[in-house]
Amino acid sequence: GGRMIQVGLPIGDQNPIVPMGMIAGKELEIVGSHGCDASDMPKILSLVESGKLDPKKLIELEVTLEQGAKALMDMDFGSPIGMVMITQF
Repeated sequence: GGRMIQVGLPIGDQNPIVPMGMIAGKELEIVGSHGCDASDMPKILSLVESGKLDPKKLIELEVTLEQGAKALMDMDFGSPIGMVMITQF
């Protein structure tokens, strides 16, 4: 088994080929996260610039790359409320 998370949409006109037989046979899980449309970004950035939206409030913990790998593995036992952000490489 395993889990794959697709963040955002594939670029271009080609639809991805997904081997559903293998996914079912190996009991894999696919989770998608779209977020927002690119056309919404100017308004979102305007809200950040004006101070009406503070993205830092979404971050629970800033970690190193090594700590981020451990945090990812620890998500098997529970997830943090906010985002864990890798800020040191």
